[in-house]
Amino acid sequence: MKKILIFTIILLLLGVTSYFYFNKGKKFDSLDDPVIVDENKPSQPLRISNGTYCFGYSKDDSEIIDKRNIELIVSDSKITGIKTGYNQTQEYSVGYKGLIEGIISDDGMINAITAITIFDGGGNNQEERYFLKDKTLTELRYSYKEDFSTNTLRIDDSVTDNGQGESFPIEILYTEIPCSG
Repeated sequence: MKKILIFTIILLLLGVTSYFYFNKGKKFDSLDDPVIVDENKPSQPLRISNGTYCFGYSKDDSEIIDKRNIELIVSDSKITGIKTGYNQTQEYSVGYKGLIEGIISDDGMINAITAITIFDGGGNNQEERYFLKDKTLTELRYSYKEDFSTNTLRIDDSVTDNGQGESFPIEILYTEIPCSG
């Protein structure tokens, strides 16, 4: 089972790498902007304030070391940011950096495309979802399918089980950290 997980991760990284290799310099379509509601109406959800937010995630156990940082800039309904990370198992280690572009709804749901560069030279674009509330960021991980027309890994909502006893979406909870510089 451990080998299947590692093999799946390696395949995902290869897909991400090939995507970036074949899409250097391309501009991707932006996502539709959500409707902005009046913040003063108590019946409406709380809108996330404009600004820069930084979050970190770390998992270090006997099987994997997984460290991730995300810096998000909220400007009205638009999100931009940087995602960096490092994964290590007994069989491999890899670092990556991604540029995030997307939209945030008034309730804090983020839909984004992240252009990931893997430090071994590969990369890819992938659709991602997050939920921003208070001082936490939750990454919602799904199964992906390749969209060959845009060379993007798209979320596949039809897959509900990862085959290892976990249901999608898998939630990865980031905590707020100080933003550097």
